[in-house]
Amino acid sequence: HAPREAPLQAGPRIVHGPASPMKHALHAALGALAMLAAALVLAVGTFLRGVEVDGDFLRVPLERALTAAFDAPVRIEGPLRLHTGRAATLSADALLLADPLGPAGATLARGIAPRARIDLAALLRREVRLDEVSGARLEIMLRRREDGRANWAELFSSSDGSSSVSFAGIERLRIDSIVGPYQRGGEPVVPFAIDAFDGALPRSEPLHASGTAQFAGQQVGFDLRTASLGAISSAAGLPLQGTLLWSGVRAEVDGRLLDGGARLEATVDAAAPDAAVPLAAAGISANEPGALALRGRFSLSATRAEAADLAVSVGDSRATGSASLAWDGPALRLALDLRG
Repeated sequence: HAPREAPLQAGPRIVHGPASPMKHALHAALGALAMLAAALVLAVGTFLRGVEVDGDFLRVPLERALTAAFDAPVRIEGPLRLHTGRAATLSADALLLADPLGPAGATLARGIAPRARIDLAALLRREVRLDEVSGARLEIMLRRREDGRANWAELFSSSDGSSSVSFAGIERLRIDSIVGPYQRGGEPVVPFAIDAFDGALPRSEPLHASGTAQFAGQQVGFDLRTASLGAISSAAGLPLQGTLLWSGVRAEVDGRLLDGGARLEATVDAAAPDAAVPLAAAGISANEPGALALRGRFSLSATRAEAADLAVSVGDSRATGSASLAWDGPALRLALDLRG
């Protein structure tokens, strides 16, 4: 007979009791945290991809910050929209800047359809820092009173640290159209316009601007640069360099803006391959005059340009002397005192 196997011995029996309430609470908390983390990731992803939300909660603090930075009351018109993303973008129907020297309700500037990329973190530090500003149209009313004070002279004065809110600059400023009048005291109003304005107002780098100005029926292209925003209130005037383009003439300008930007004193070196075009624009008829070259010291205001120490050549002709050009009436007026 085969040997009989020993019967199996039953081992110790393990009995699982009911889970403790603490474990249930821990599992529920972990699940809630996981759901919260997922929702947070989704929200951050949506924010960074960009979504448009109602930005009215920023209206009051933004108006206060801009008012303090510009030292003139600012009002936002229409719904304020916030487009989220890596850089927040604000847009509105219009932005109004009050005239600091005018009566109650007077407006210095009105921007139509403004759009700005703004540093919200800097705004929380009471610093207005605009990465990019664009707009369809800027209506601006420039006035210089009889006592010489200009209604734009105090703008950006808070950038010198005298205000609790500082203006840190605009990295890029683009405006499709700028229109407005300029008036000095009781003199006639001078209308002007600028198309395709493209510039920058950084805090510590030179300001620069380009576009096409129109006044007295003339068009002048410009590409200019001056001092930084921190030096804009300098009593000694602001350096100004750049290029002007008018009726086929290209002029290199090196000078200073004086009287709060109302007057330019500069050395100008200009040339044109065909003098007939600028001469015709000044009301002078010439038949194949040849190339134009001009150098002199210029004083330019809103209504008049005067030149001294002129050295002019037209074709083979040479002349020296002075000249003036005025556009405060219905037509250009040219006066020459040349010797050749």
